[in-house]
Amino acid sequence: MTKQEYQLLSDYEIAEEFGQWAAKERIALNLTQEAFSKKSGIPYPTYRKFEQTGKISFPQFICILRYLGSLGDLTEVMDKSLGKRSIAEAIKFENVKERKRASKQKR
Repeated sequence: MTKQEYQLLSDYEIAEEFGQWAAKERIALNLTQEAFSKKSGIPYPTYRKFEQTGKISFPQFICILRYLGSLGDLTEVMDKSLGKRSIAEAIKFENVKERKRASKQKR
């Protein structure tokens, strides 16, 4: 599927595509869903649901990418995004400190 074709899909359809992609990769490794889930550290029911629906938490998706050796593809997206920033913006971004919650004003 081309980048332009992906633009025409809904978010849910793209997620389903990722589930189908993972299934093809798993089958190419000659692993059952249960074996793949064990090796990638994801609970079997969660992985099975991911292949069917594309729904999974982002940290678990990262586990799948890591096991398949595709984590670099995700980091490439982040690197590309950071490359669009100016050097000053990148430095500012790295120096951002965690914000504290605002407290209610005392009356």
